[in-house]
Amino acid sequence: MSKVALNAYTQVMARRCPEMRINCLHLGFVKTDINWNIGVETTKEGARGPIMLVLLPASGPSVHYFDKTTMVEF
Repeated sequence: MSKVALNAYTQVMARRCPEMRINCLHLGFVKTDINWNIGVETTKEGARGPIMLVLLPASGPSVHYFDKTTMVEF
């Protein structure tokens, strides 16, 4: 899915589910069996972003794009 489409879908889902926090996340290029371990991030490093987003408070950000653990503009 293109990044533009993913960002647009994030905005659509946030409008449909305003009671939820909806964000986009780019994990980075993570070393896994599916890519023959040629990624640059370890699985532990790749897990930091999803864990950070899951642990955000209910008042945390929504409709944002995160590159690993950094919030960036669409």
